[in-house]
Amino acid sequence: MFHPVDAAWPAPYAEGLATPDLAPLLINIPMALALLDSSGRMFAGNEAMAATAGDSWRPGLNPQDMTVAEDQAALGRAVAEVVAGGAARTLRVAL
Repeated sequence: MFHPVDAAWPAPYAEGLATPDLAPLLINIPMALALLDSSGRMFAGNEAMAATAGDSWRPGLNPQDMTVAEDQAALGRAVAEVVAGGAARTLRVAL
């Protein structure tokens, strides 16, 4: 199930309220997808993301918190670059 954010939540969690129309398209994709807020934290994810994150899934989760220690810095830099307006890129990390 897609985990939307309640509109009453404070920023940054309520920032993505303009994008819920994407939810029906993303919910059943068989790869883990998450939407990030402007601070780089996940505020929504599809069923595959919830399965990947397991019991640690929650709005506000840092993507780096799901990776092994040696990949956290590279993922943190990549997320920061994208949030700052940089181009998306492929990054392989171990969970």
